[in-house]
Amino acid sequence: MYGSSSNLLTCAHSLHSAQIIEFGSTLGGGTSKVVGMISLGSHLSVHTRRGTVFKIYEGGTQRQLLKIAASGEAVQLVTIGHPASSVTIEFVSPPSAGRVVSIHKVWDDENDEHLVSRLYPGQALRVESFGGERWLVRDLADRLLLSTAASDSPFQRIFTSPPAQNDPHPAPVTLPNSSGKP
Repeated sequence: MYGSSSNLLTCAHSLHSAQIIEFGSTLGGGTSKVVGMISLGSHLSVHTRRGTVFKIYEGGTQRQLLKIAASGEAVQLVTIGHPASSVTIEFVSPPSAGRVVSIHKVWDDENDEHLVSRLYPGQALRVESFGGERWLVRDLADRLLLSTAASDSPFQRIFTSPPAQNDPHPAPVTLPNSSGKP
């Protein structure tokens, strides 16, 4: 009736606390309810259904920080705030790449992956990240092409495959992970 069930996970980075309020189809009408509070560095998991709307308010000021609808994914990760070392990563698929790739964020110690986007040859994608956050690039057969972790550099460019010899782009960039190894 409401679509597939999913789990909405939230993670607070740079704010003291936030309140998560559910609005939407599972409650009926204009009804809302508080589903939880989250504090700096903690996580909150909410079992929900696709299409359910959540609003996230900053603790203390009650300023609305985010409005999000649950997707049909089995697990959906929502980051609240940005860590102190917020960085931008640009994933680039050179025009000569010859294949579609998928960009995945690794977001826990069990190596759970979240599909962020697919890139076709000649496309680029910019994402917000933080130093130490892990990223994977896979082909459509789910083979791992690249594993990397964001550094603390404010802007990073990562090529998803080596450019062709006549391609004006430089060689691929692999960032070291937190242990300092590529």
